[in-house]
Amino acid sequence: MPIDPLKLAAEFWPDVTFYKEQCDIIQSVWDDDETVVPAGNMLGKDFVGGFVAVAYFMTHQPCRVVTSSVGERHMDVLWNEMNRFIQTCKYPLTTAQGGPWIVNHRHIRRMHKGQLDTISYIKGIVPEKPESLQGHHARYTLWMCDEASGAANSHAEMADTWQKPGDARLVIGNPWACENFFKWAVMGRPGTPDKGGNLFSDDGKQCYRRVIKIRAQDSPNVRLGLAEEADGRKPSHTEVLPGVLSYAAYLKRRKLWSHQKQCVSLDAEFYVGSAEMLFPLDWLNHSNELVIPTSRKAKYMGVDTAEGGDNTVWLAIDEHGLLDIKSQKTPNTAIIPAETMAFAAKHGIQAHNIYFDMGGGGKEHHDVLHHMHNFRVNGVRFGSAPTPHRTRAMTPLTQRDEEDDTRYVYKNRRAEMYHLLSLAMNPDTGPGFAIPGKYTELRRQLSPIPRQYDGEGRLFLPPKNAKKADSDEVTMRSLIGCSPDEADALVLAVFGWKKGKRRPGGGVIF
Repeated sequence: MPIDPLKLAAEFWPDVTFYKEQCDIIQSVWDDDETVVPAGNMLGKDFVGGFVAVAYFMTHQPCRVVTSSVGERHMDVLWNEMNRFIQTCKYPLTTAQGGPWIVNHRHIRRMHKGQLDTISYIKGIVPEKPESLQGHHARYTLWMCDEASGAANSHAEMADTWQKPGDARLVIGNPWACENFFKWAVMGRPGTPDKGGNLFSDDGKQCYRRVIKIRAQDSPNVRLGLAEEADGRKPSHTEVLPGVLSYAAYLKRRKLWSHQKQCVSLDAEFYVGSAEMLFPLDWLNHSNELVIPTSRKAKYMGVDTAEGGDNTVWLAIDEHGLLDIKSQKTPNTAIIPAETMAFAAKHGIQAHNIYFDMGGGGKEHHDVLHHMHNFRVNGVRFGSAPTPHRTRAMTPLTQRDEEDDTRYVYKNRRAEMYHLLSLAMNPDTGPGFAIPGKYTELRRQLSPIPRQYDGEGRLFLPPKNAKKADSDEVTMRSLIGCSPDEADALVLAVFGWKKGKRRPGGGVIF
């Protein structure tokens, strides 16, 4: 007879209370193939996840439980909750307490009938490579994907190779902007029949996917406060359930947080609006129509070099906007250094205000300019860490109000650079940045770029290229239809303007 997980909780953890939505999640993991949970902040998603991992391992034999998350810090939070359930269980679980479980760092094994169970385990994985999520076959399996808005589609694809009908999957996280299996499960996948939400077998007997949202209003503390106000009573601010969102915090966040952040972190909804895009249509229109001074001098230059079928792009800007673009195929890449110096001379741009993409052969041309021509341009690596920098202006991008360090704002330098252009173009916060209407290809490249956040609330962009030729991963190429050569050159120049104010002489590699 199947074990009821909620009765198990009452027996083994009599002091623990789960509220309704948490109970729904637990029951769904036991009953349904996949449970997808978009959740607000401070609503106990790691707490319920910790219970699910421990209880599933207790009740299935042989069994493999794999937990994954976007970063070490988030994995630590989940495993701390798991360890709390292990240590507070009414009956001993660890071998140190006389129980059957061998507990190590993010790795739990167990004894069965006096011998080591060589099949069963719980593992915690931060998948730097998708392959780490391969090969976890067993009679019973559970994959728990935490901070799911930051997970790659390849993670789900790897889990598909070892999970089978009847196994369990819990996909849980804040619904930050993303384009992956988490969002598609909730809202549907464009171009497919899947409209998102609950999904049942044809006979209705099996739920293939159940979507359960945890909103701020589901916190027992908030629910009580709202009910008291609805009855015309003064809120008592009673702590019905410690550890989850209080009514006072809920009211404060409704007053102070932006509409987008309330949507994600209170209402557990994917935000739908212009804020989904880094370069919304009205910003692009404004950029095309800006009236700017006629007497202008180029100050910064971006160079995105290319090999094969892509274009090498030279681009000049000043603080008002774009001045000139030269874009051409360079099958003979040896001409790039000379063309760079000629374009710079045309606009009177000094070498230390020129910024080269160090990928796609760019480092070679950067080095030639340095060592053969003493033309000391700067190099930028798109995939490197963001610029070390602290600023309060960046904090709205994070989901953690107390953190304002840039490493929590951007996932990498590419995201930082594209966001600097987005900030410059925003007509609500400044004069805007002019991109004359004649540069239609540049506008086309910018328009489909999404505003996405990983599980830590850091802004990130889709990768430029797919890791595998047959992958359906969302990339800059798949969104745009080609390499974003002109867009990359523009953000290089803007990066120089905003971040690259270095000593004359140049030669800095970012």
